[in-house]
Amino acid sequence: MDQDSDRKHSERLARIRENQRKSRAKKQEYIRELEQRLETCKGEAKVDCIKYLLKLQALEAENGCLRELLGTLDVSAETIQEYLRSQARGPGVAADYKIAIPGLVRPAAPNAPRASASRSRSRTNQKSASSGGSNHQVDQIGQAPNDGQTEVNLPYRDTNLETPESGTQSPAGEGLDVADKKEMDTADATLHTKAHDLICQYNTRGIDMDEIWQRLAPAIIVDREGNCCRVQNQALFQILDEISSEI
Repeated sequence: MDQDSDRKHSERLARIRENQRKSRAKKQEYIRELEQRLETCKGEAKVDCIKYLLKLQALEAENGCLRELLGTLDVSAETIQEYLRSQARGPGVAADYKIAIPGLVRPAAPNAPRASASRSRSRTNQKSASSGGSNHQVDQIGQAPNDGQTEVNLPYRDTNLETPESGTQSPAGEGLDVADKKEMDTADATLHTKAHDLICQYNTRGIDMDEIWQRLAPAIIVDREGNCCRVQNQALFQILDEISSEI
């Protein structure tokens, strides 16, 4: 019995050693494959880097030749640099052009309580009634959606808002005549519908929409053709900072 148990124990130890040897050999083979794959990737990356450097040198040489050619045509280096900067920004875009804040993907903010919303609307209606018909037109543009609605598709231009051709001034044109209004640059402004979407998306504090559009009334402008309403970016950014608790 003792001999049989010793023999079985010896056989079991032999099988364990054999399995360990095979495991080590397999591990070493896998490591060698990874090293070979790494060397191959390094070689391919080196070749790609050399190709990139050669193309870059060719482009730099071509750029230098073109600059010399423009120099022979009495085009100064400052003019070339200014042109390149304008093309990098995009044609027809001012240097201080501001882009509207992109949409933020997050759950919609809950609606404000009915009691506070009704009080805010009543205060806003009293202010708009005392300020005249022009502010009332802007309130119609920025009217808040009903409770239970998450989106409101508004037209680009309110039918009640007078254009510069009509001879009357809108709230955005107070202090400007019709000629100045036609020359007003709308590049630094956001479309009314886009501004409305941004306000709905960033209004995490649940501020009443009537109150927000009442404050944005002086910043609403009409483009040169009178086709759409826009909101000046500076005022829009300030409102977005105030109504959002996370920005």
